[in-house]
Amino acid sequence: MFRSDCEDGARPREASKVATLPAGGMIGALDCSRTGTRTRVATSIRLESGPFDEDLTTSTRLEIPTVMADCGSHLHLVSEQCGCGLDVTALFFGSSARRLFGVHHRANAGTNARHGVLLCYPGVQEYNGAHWLFRRLAGMLQRAGHDVLRFDYHGTGDSDGNGTDGRPTIWTENVAEAAAELRELAGVRTLSVVGMRLGAALALRACTMDLRVRTLVLWEPVVLGAEYLSELEALDRRRNLALLHADRIGGRGDELLGYPLPPAHRRELLDVDALALPRPQAEKIVIVAEEARGSYHRLRGRLESHAVPTELKLVKDDAGAETGGQRERARLAHAVLVEIVSQLGSEAH
Repeated sequence: MFRSDCEDGARPREASKVATLPAGGMIGALDCSRTGTRTRVATSIRLESGPFDEDLTTSTRLEIPTVMADCGSHLHLVSEQCGCGLDVTALFFGSSARRLFGVHHRANAGTNARHGVLLCYPGVQEYNGAHWLFRRLAGMLQRAGHDVLRFDYHGTGDSDGNGTDGRPTIWTENVAEAAAELRELAGVRTLSVVGMRLGAALALRACTMDLRVRTLVLWEPVVLGAEYLSELEALDRRRNLALLHADRIGGRGDELLGYPLPPAHRRELLDVDALALPRPQAEKIVIVAEEARGSYHRLRGRLESHAVPTELKLVKDDAGAETGGQRERARLAHAVLVEIVSQLGSEAH
């Protein structure tokens, strides 16, 4: 089975032979390389006609042959959709024992990009609502002159492993691996990281280890794992009640919002405490959120006590009233994305 980077925001599924591309788009060259124990399998897609909106409301479905790369035991099939004029490469990277799937958005030609941005998804329970959002953010940052890499953690999305394999300690290592991959792919001199929800907590923890960044954007970060789990469990109960799943309203210890939650994973989530971490290696940290929370103010205070310049940016979006308060759609109205791009915009050169 091969899976594609889904265009509808749902969890990646078995890949189709249909790629959705802007009218006149062109499929580029296939690249497959191996270095030592590292294997990179990539399909480059170059789109050269337009103009088209970033939300890709104008597109044409084209029937194309199945595209596969064979590197020994490694096979990859990918179809990617992106806006006009963008250069995108989908690839596997990391060790052959634990491959990670990523999408590299190369800065537009002529921008002389020297700065890369790594995007860290939220946890798997919130992945679906953020997938399209991250694709849009990646395109905006790419147009602003940044090289961007977004990737799936081990055991999630198109990366190796199943739903019971991944956990926060492994995902923190994945952040560092992805940062190293972006530096190698783009040859950038400096790096910033944007992490959302649990991804923000993972990125912050990685920066207390070996990862050094210029700007760390914590987007509605998980500060305390216990609070995070409580929020997800409350959402799980509401959804089960709405679906009349009375037998599941009390919750299941080994599952949360339809995804496996093994005991080791739960324990590691409960151990997440951003306030207890040592000083992160970041020149600047920006906490971006739609609403003020006491935990965000406490996190800012803690980071400032480490002498790390830290801002808390509250971004309100009126779109929430127009979409029945659906947070994902409100975010797609751009306000938060524009703020993040603004925070990183001056660093592309």
